[in-house]
Order: sequence, then C-alpha cells, then structure tokens
Amino acid sequence: MAKIRHIAIFTDDPVALGEFYVETFGMEKRGETRTPKGGHAVWLTDGYLELAIILPEDRDAPRGVNHFGFTLEPGERDAVYGKLAARGIAPWQPPREGRPYIEDAIRDPAGNKLDVSTGLRPEIARTPKAKETAGAK
Repeated sequence: MAKIRHIAIFTDDPVALGEFYVETFGMEKRGETRTPKGGHAVWLTDGYLELAIILPEDRDAPRGVNHFGFTLEPGERDAVYGKLAARGIAPWQPPREGRPYIEDAIRDPAGNKLDVSTGLRPEIARTPKAKETAGAK
C-alpha cells in the first residue's frame, strides 16, 4: 500500500526551522543538501515520516507546506500509474539539474502537487533507529 512518507515545507531558513523541529519535537536530522543554484534543504524524520525543509531555488515560491509525497513498493508502481492514467493524470519529472532521478510529480484532481517515488534519496535513506532495532534481535 502506498504510504505518505514526506512533507515538504518551503522556508527562508531551513537550518533554523529544522532546529526548531529537532529541539521541540525530538526529530532526527537525516541530512542536508544544497543545489548549484542556491537551493538548500534539511531532512528530518520522526522515524516514520520525513520532513523536507527547503529554501527553494525560486525565491518567489510561496512559503509554507509545498507538497507531500507517497512512497510505493516497487511492485505496486505499475498499478498506481495505471490508475493515474485512467484518470487522465500524467506524472512528470521535475527539473533535475545536478540531481539524480528520485521521484515523479503529479497534481491531484484538486490541483495539489505531490511526489510519487519507489525509494528515498541516498542521503536520507531510511535506516532503523537504535530503539527500533533493539527488540528485533
């Protein structure tokens, strides 16, 4: 089953906002990335959901929640994409200058942007926290 795995927030200061979520809610910082054109992102997790806090390259982009993303199991991708096609929704790949392929983007029937992927960025790859693996021995 597809799972919502990330929410992206656009902000002018991803480091400060990331520190807020880490210090206030105990989120864990998973990574930080920068783009050649001045974009900057801080990646956090609560162990289940990723929070991408982004200074976008487009400085005029509205601030606040920008999009969310579903992660699919590889075996369900074709079925989900078939359902999108049946609704007339065609996924596209956002501009990726200097970035590897990570996800496709779509707009739902109400116009909300979301990502669809079958994995996570290598710099934030999901690894179990110590407390999650302690009982798995």
